[in-house]
Amino acid sequence: MSLPMTYRRRKLLRDKGDVADIYQYESMSDRLRAQVLLRLDELATTSYWNFNGIEIFQFVVDEMRQEKGVFELASSGPRVSEQGWREFRGWFLSEDDTDYLLSGLETFMRIASNLDAKSPEVRDRHIAAINAFMLEDGFGFQFEGGEIFEIGSTFVHKEVVVPLLGLLSDPKYVTVNEEFRKSHQEFKAQDYEDSIHDCCNAFESMMKIIANEQGWVEITEKSTAKDLVKALYDHDFIPSYTQQGFTGLRTILEGSINVVRNKAGGHGQGATPRVIDKQVAEYQLNQTATALKLLAEYNK
Repeated sequence: MSLPMTYRRRKLLRDKGDVADIYQYESMSDRLRAQVLLRLDELATTSYWNFNGIEIFQFVVDEMRQEKGVFELASSGPRVSEQGWREFRGWFLSEDDTDYLLSGLETFMRIASNLDAKSPEVRDRHIAAINAFMLEDGFGFQFEGGEIFEIGSTFVHKEVVVPLLGLLSDPKYVTVNEEFRKSHQEFKAQDYEDSIHDCCNAFESMMKIIANEQGWVEITEKSTAKDLVKALYDHDFIPSYTQQGFTGLRTILEGSINVVRNKAGGHGQGATPRVIDKQVAEYQLNQTATALKLLAEYNK
């Protein structure tokens, strides 16, 4: 979604381009918090048939109290009819933990997405506006497919990850979808070893689904990634000139996982854990997303 081209944005576009050059993931600015709250308020109060905005905010507050293990997110003063909205607003403006902030936003979006909207298009427009505000502010997260994702590259996110999530919404890809989303969640939690591991799982699951649909009898549940990649080319499922790229992806994924597993946990407590850099895990996520998108598109 494009934001209104105000003087400030025209100047920003002229000086720096339409989005920030470098994203940060540590804190949400006061300005962005206010922009998000204004959109959430408008979404909650104008978009639903059977619920009003106060009720929706109360649903979110009740869930986030349990998430944080507190009886009150923030003081909302005397109990009044708008307590849910007041408590959520006070908490959202003052919360220091970005993970809880993002969880609160994700919880609101999940609840809002599950309610009977007057116009899903209007709801989606508000979500798109919040995404645009986060990009403009240099806050490196986007809400896609019901979850918040950390982004490292707007190009990869827009051209690869977002279309891939749409492709993986097909019920036949439910396992791939779960494993790929799990790898993102582990990446956000800085659990880079498991993130890489689930990248490999998603990659192999996609190839097994394709093999099953195509009736390749040589492929079984015990087939390795090497067997699966070989089958793709033996059956001319994808062009032969991509073979080097897919073989390389398999080598990178399997090699990284095996090295980490052997160094960190394969030889007793005396082994020295291998520390995986965030950049390596992000590279694996992007490569896996590109490969999954290519396979899903060929499998239409």
